[in-house]
Amino acid sequence: MNRRKVNFLLVVFVVSVTLHIYFDRVTDVFNYLKDEICFEWKEKFPTEFTQVASTSSKESTLVLFYTKCFSDKCVPHYHTSYEYNPKCNCNFKRFELIYNPDRFLESDIVIFHGRNMPCLRTLRKLHKQRKPNQLWAYFIMENPTYHTKLKSFEKYFNMWISYRLTSDVYVPYRRHFRLNSASAIPKLNYALNKTRQVAWLVSSCGKLREELAHKLIKYGIKIEVVGKCAKHFKFQLQCNKHDCKEELKSFKFYFAAENTLCDDYVTEKYWRKGFDYNAIPIVFGGANYSNPKLVIPGSFIDAMSFNSVKDLAEYIKEVDNDDDKFNSYFEWKKYWGFEHPNGCDPFYQQLCERMHTRRDRTLSSYINHDECKAKTIFFKSWINR
Repeated sequence: MNRRKVNFLLVVFVVSVTLHIYFDRVTDVFNYLKDEICFEWKEKFPTEFTQVASTSSKESTLVLFYTKCFSDKCVPHYHTSYEYNPKCNCNFKRFELIYNPDRFLESDIVIFHGRNMPCLRTLRKLHKQRKPNQLWAYFIMENPTYHTKLKSFEKYFNMWISYRLTSDVYVPYRRHFRLNSASAIPKLNYALNKTRQVAWLVSSCGKLREELAHKLIKYGIKIEVVGKCAKHFKFQLQCNKHDCKEELKSFKFYFAAENTLCDDYVTEKYWRKGFDYNAIPIVFGGANYSNPKLVIPGSFIDAMSFNSVKDLAEYIKEVDNDDDKFNSYFEWKKYWGFEHPNGCDPFYQQLCERMHTRRDRTLSSYINHDECKAKTIFFKSWINR
């Protein structure tokens, strides 16, 4: 190698290192400014509380959602109050869920949504005013790729609320419970009037799940798509993504593909679109689908449990052409339900237990950012078999 070439490579190396260092420093400065100065686009939060008029019973445990979840109230599907039930193993008389940040000082538990997190300056001001023993909870239903850096503010938080099984308070996208005894439901042919194969409602194009969909189509599976990604597919559902109820009733399968392959990440794609229309979910994700704590056994087809995409496609065709086999995927209805049999709300029950068993565990210890990468690597080897 001549001297000129060596000098050129040396210059390229030095420039690359310099740009890398410069970029990192610029990023650090931007993150600092974003957290410390609180740009105007940040949601404004009250940080000074001079007068508090409690409207709650002294026996109530006040749970405050200090932030919104994106642009709406958090967990609106939960009851606004929860009366004590001896079966629930909790000695608090009543939980009251509120959304008014002006009641910060009187609240026993304050919940912050990870995607609406106030900046550090705001958190510090709130922290100085929080009453002794007030618990702060970090709430997030997104997978780790969406999490902000936790290290900068995790010292203020006492608990983690998320879809992860390891959370202090576990909040799945839909709760399921094993029934105490088999339900006497009438025998139905769920394949009746279902003339189409696979439906897919998708709002964002995910490279992995899109790749799997195209390969299934290659092996003879007809997937009809509606949403942002529909333009990449031959067959498109002729309905509005938010109003496809009648269309979905005619499908035997629903492509319940997650946008990221991460531990325990099972979203409404599995829990709603298939179950609500008696279609079998074809699940694709990083969760352990053999764990009945995460999903209902026998209710789905797990894509990556097959040796190859070709084998998966052949099995879908087999189920499609056999009503008995298709109907076997609805036997779960006899043994599982979506309402807790003793009437307890696990959300409040877990909050209650957490108030009695304080543990010192950092938020970042819940999250392993490499978990999703490892599963993605496995997918890339599996898809090419």
